[in-house]
Amino acid sequence: MYILNKFIRRTVIFFFFCYLPIASSESKKIEQPLLTQKYYGLRLGTTRVIYKEDAPSTSFWIMNEKEYPILVQTQVYNDDKSSKAPFIVTPPILKVESNARTRLKVIPTSNLFNKN
Repeated sequence: MYILNKFIRRTVIFFFFCYLPIASSESKKIEQPLLTQKYYGLRLGTTRVIYKEDAPSTSFWIMNEKEYPILVQTQVYNDDKSSKAPFIVTPPILKVESNARTRLKVIPTSNLFNKN
């Protein structure tokens, strides 16, 4: 049974993604505009992470379905999306290779549950 207090139920995990540029060693005549639009993103294993009271941590996976590596920075925010929640995600920054899948671990930074 999952016992969650209001604070944890309101906790939302956001990911900030940035891309890892790939340098090309080939010199070709550029016939396209200098500014082109690219789409970056990851596939998440879950949209919500439920933290079990007696567990030391919980985890979920992410997958890079693109043909290039992506640099990922992870952070946990409260519902207000401005203050940080009492959790950390490890690793806080990582490189996910193309078509690769990896696990992220969510760990509380303080004792969140009252033993009443």
